[in-house]
Amino acid sequence: MSMEHKAFVFDTKTYMEQLNNLLVDRGANDDIATIRQFIKEHIDIMRSPYTGGELDEDWEEEIEKGDIQEYADFALTGYYDPNEDIGLSYEWDMLLEALKKLDFIEAEYCILGKSIQKENFKIEPGYCGLGLVYAEDIPWLYQKLITVQDRLDEINIEELKSFIEIEQEDLKSVFEDLISIFQSALNDKKGLMLTF
Repeated sequence: MSMEHKAFVFDTKTYMEQLNNLLVDRGANDDIATIRQFIKEHIDIMRSPYTGGELDEDWEEEIEKGDIQEYADFALTGYYDPNEDIGLSYEWDMLLEALKKLDFIEAEYCILGKSIQKENFKIEPGYCGLGLVYAEDIPWLYQKLITVQDRLDEINIEELKSFIEIEQEDLKSVFEDLISIFQSALNDKKGLMLTF
């Protein structure tokens, strides 16, 4: 079985201004103290990535592993609401494969996002993948998705390598979910965080 795809409307503009450089630079140096300090200074906008609840002065009691990835996970919550998952669940890989069969060049960017990394260091709190779709890309990607939607009937469902049995209507439904994800980001004038 595939991993569960999660998607969140994410304020990529503010994230890039406030946290990106600090997170990748300090993360690459395993500097937890600086990221912890950032969380403390911005605690009023932070949430628990586990419960979605607001953080208080005892927030570090929730820390389980205590590694740089977990602190990054907490820091990222200042830019999205962990309670608002609008992802594709377990059907994401079927849709990714279908879009690739249509030669949709942006398929991976739309479903997986671009990783947050610097050289050999990558932000990946759950160690299963995390990517962003930037706010400035949402409008044109949304338009491309609308355009490719009419081509879904070109796909031979029997040729998809998915492990689950699917019908053409299942594919259309998941594609509509993807369009809805992008519509949510477009409406909020924000980007997306995609993770598993």
